[in-house]
Amino acid sequence: MNKPKDYQIALNPAQVSELWKAGQIDGFQFMRIAAWKSAKALGEITLNSETAFEIRTKMMFEVIAPWTDTNVISQPIDWDQWQETAAQAIGSKKLGTGLLGLRGVGYPMATAVLSTLLPNVFPVLDKWAIVGLYGETEKSAASTKWHKSAVYRKYAIDIATSTKPDLLSTTCIHYRDQILMNATREARAAGLE
Repeated sequence: MNKPKDYQIALNPAQVSELWKAGQIDGFQFMRIAAWKSAKALGEITLNSETAFEIRTKMMFEVIAPWTDTNVISQPIDWDQWQETAAQAIGSKKLGTGLLGLRGVGYPMATAVLSTLLPNVFPVLDKWAIVGLYGETEKSAASTKWHKSAVYRKYAIDIATSTKPDLLSTTCIHYRDQILMNATREARAAGLE
């Protein structure tokens, strides 16, 4: 695999802590997270106003704040409440709510923001992790059929409860989605898929 570009390196814990202290994410910080997930969306994301970032991300922080001391792998979870929290924070593209109310933000990007802030609670909805977890084709894994809170919930539960040997080494759901993603991408690059 190629060495990642600097913008493909996730925020470090000190940077995430600063976001939590601010209780919102400004446009530049949001684009930094977006570039880590996929630089493709950056152009459209720049069309959002600072006010839009402030409104959407403040609301998101309020909704996810009760989950800051939670680990969905090592603690009992009320998955109905988890789904409601995820649905409110992510929002609806059609209704223009939550993170999906920002231009250029799709479901995978919204989950990347949540996962950046609470890696023990939210996995990134990534097509390569879907391929690795379920054996889906790349085309099927990239489908919007995955972009629903009930489906995201099932994906999170399946990662959290997976007994795949490679995943058992960590109790962080985001690290597990990264393990799935990286293993699938490496297998694809090696022609093993």
